Amino acid sequence: MINRFQRCIGIRLFRLAGWQLEVWLCPAGEVIPSHSHAHFSSRIIHLFGATEWTMGSKTKSLGILNIGWCRPVPAGVNHSAVTKTFSIFANLERWATSPTSASVDFVRA
Repeated sequence: MINRFQRCIGIRLFRLAGWQLEVWLCPAGEVIPSHSHAHFSSRIIHLFGATEWTMGSKTKSLGILNIGWCRPVPAGVNHSAVTKTFSIFANLERWATSPTSASVDFVRA
């Protein structure tokens, strides 16, 4: 399954019961506004590129040396990102409802 959010492309790699893994490909200069997800908690995993991630009041700049960086994002917690270069991240999701996509369960802050 392929989903889109703005200029980003999300590819669902697997779904098992309430678990789902999406990989997101985002072009340079993409601004993912502050948002939360109401129906799932996740783990964001940085796979490629240069991205500035924000969760709550904390910001982290990630680059090639940070591949594998991972943070839990509980349901309802605001987070955002700005890509400096083409970037890829994985989103391992644990859904409380039937899984759809992070792009569908997107609640702007």
